[in-house]
Amino acid sequence: MKEFKFTYSDKMNVKNFLEDAKKCENEVWFETLDGDQLSLKSTLCQFILLSLSEHPEALEDAVVRGTGEHDYEILVKYKAV
Repeated sequence: MKEFKFTYSDKMNVKNFLEDAKKCENEVWFETLDGDQLSLKSTLCQFILLSLSEHPEALEDAVVRGTGEHDYEILVKYKAV
């Protein structure tokens, strides 16, 4: 299965991002510049990411990582341009 990785656009709505991540078939990871890795399939990690959204600087240049073309197609709209 093909892996994907892209920089998250901190201009996007985190709640919508998490809802779309739930639609993914495979594991999706959100990685901050500080090295924190959050599994977006985990309810606890989703809560942590929502809390981080109150501090946009914490989401700056974060990376989304996962596998599968289907999952990439769901999440690519959150890619920084």
